[in-house]
Amino acid sequence: MKLNIQFRNETDKKSKIAWTSSNPEVAYADSMGSVHFISTGTTEITAVVTFPDGAQEMVKAALSLPERIDEEAGFTGAWA
Repeated sequence: MKLNIQFRNETDKKSKIAWTSSNPEVAYADSMGSVHFISTGTTEITAVVTFPDGAQEMVKAALSLPERIDEEAGFTGAWA
């Protein structure tokens, strides 16, 4: 799974993004926003965007990996 941030203009595309996880034992996001699931559970991934002018904004996404996956959901991936 990849988390993306859409920027409004070319200047904002030069912003830096720092990703953190409230529960990295469940999942974390790497420097490119790709989420890596480690185990079942729930976590919140936070992106702190620092714009070229120094302003910052925060975006959060709640993620949950259940104990069992329903085949009909079309999940494609693997547990570590």
